[in-house]
Amino acid sequence: MCTHTERKCTDFRCVYVDGCTAAITHDGELYTWGDGAGGNLGYGNTLRQFIPRQVEKGLGDYNIIQVG
Repeated sequence: MCTHTERKCTDFRCVYVDGCTAAITHDGELYTWGDGAGGNLGYGNTLRQFIPRQVEKGLGDYNIIQVG
């Protein structure tokens, strides 16, 4: 369960090397949080994000099914 979004997650991966975390909801929505260095969170900036935030930019109508 993604407690911040109150939505069930189908995939959850921790990427310690890059310092970020990603989760996918049952609806195919992608949420990321952690260290934004290099723009690796997908928000178009390099800021840290401490709570899960939905990645919308550049995904169009794609239904995300896995992260890695």
